[in-house]
Amino acid sequence: MLAVGYSGKSLSQKLGIRPGEVVRSVNAPAHYRKLLEPLPPGSQIPETGEQAALVNSFVRSRDELNSWAARLVSLPRPGGSVWISWPKKSSSLLWI
Repeated sequence: MLAVGYSGKSLSQKLGIRPGEVVRSVNAPAHYRKLLEPLPPGSQIPETGEQAALVNSFVRSRDELNSWAARLVSLPRPGGSVWISWPKKSSSLLWI
């Protein structure tokens, strides 16, 4: 398990992923699946397919977010959620 930080919770717990839920990622870093470990039992991260309980999108700029926004809200199942992730200020990637 990766370090969980000050809260003592894993990333999958912070995102609210429940057992059996489908998580969809958009533009995720290559190591995203590893970041979510351990996933709750029965949870999955398919490449495509069914609507997800949670969609986590990764953007590098406001323009990128604006270009994805309308599509992102259509991806989760009814009652699902969308999380937007962007680089921290200390990252080598810039938020423009």
